[in-house]
Amino acid sequence: MRPEVIILAATLAMRCGAFAAGTLVLDNGTLRAEVMPSCGGRLMRFGRTGGANALWRDPDATTNIVDAAGRPRWVNIGGEKTWVGAMSLWKGFKDKSAVSFWPPPAWFDSAPLEVVRADATNILLRSADHASGDWTVSLEREFTLCDDRLILRETLGSCQKMTSAVIDDPRRVWSVTQIPLVSKVVGRLWGEGRMVLDRKGKPCFPEPRSLGGGWIELDMSAAWRDARLDFDGDALAAPLTDGSGEWLVIEQTAPARCLGAFGAPSRAMVFTTGQDAPKPYIELEFVALGPDAEQTLTLRIVKDAPQLPNSLTPQPFSHDNQN
Repeated sequence: MRPEVIILAATLAMRCGAFAAGTLVLDNGTLRAEVMPSCGGRLMRFGRTGGANALWRDPDATTNIVDAAGRPRWVNIGGEKTWVGAMSLWKGFKDKSAVSFWPPPAWFDSAPLEVVRADATNILLRSADHASGDWTVSLEREFTLCDDRLILRETLGSCQKMTSAVIDDPRRVWSVTQIPLVSKVVGRLWGEGRMVLDRKGKPCFPEPRSLGGGWIELDMSAAWRDARLDFDGDALAAPLTDGSGEWLVIEQTAPARCLGAFGAPSRAMVFTTGQDAPKPYIELEFVALGPDAEQTLTLRIVKDAPQLPNSLTPQPFSHDNQN
């Protein structure tokens, strides 16, 4: 099958509901990726052609992502998305009446992105320079489908405070990939290998199991509800839920200038709603820092889970590994 990009229309819209309308698809006969420019440029499906979706998506999600005035509103529909961080800045991103940083500002979480390019192997999406609160922000998301992987480049085009106030927390581009709840997630350590297992002074994850080669395994079934692990890492992987024995692997690379100022371990993060949540899922997250931050994520579907650490390019486990 030749690589192709498809603008989904009536056929898929009828199968998946209006939620799928306007989706762009990259499919090379081996892998398939579905992207929604109309909702923040989210990656809503990734997996083998004809196979299961490796990503979680809310089965009850609708296209109603705008309010009565036609402005985007925050809705957690799943998939992979770009957030602008840090979370401590979100209150300032909103209007003057905002009393909380949560939820994320809808204009980078759910607003439509312009389709700059869409061809057989590449989709380039770009936001306008968006002014909100005291900030002006723009984002760019580029998807490139290769033989056995999807490469996603996320760039913070601008993130400037329009007042003279001091910025205490570094700005960052932040990828959040939601996947179905699984019993374990593995990660590859980077730099000093720091990690934070506690939340509010109590452990929310059991101690990770070492797999060798800088890889660790997290027992997701024993994690608290809303548990979060922050650590120095550059790769995360989780088994698919379709019984195939295959794994989703996400590796992050970024320029050294975007990796050198982590005051706490937060290059990689794993979050889980827990098993008793109404709609359980896990988030695999990566962050790059700076006013012009950028990062590249490589997504793959791999076999042979027991050999997972050997199936990827080994990375030196040292503080000098800046990719």
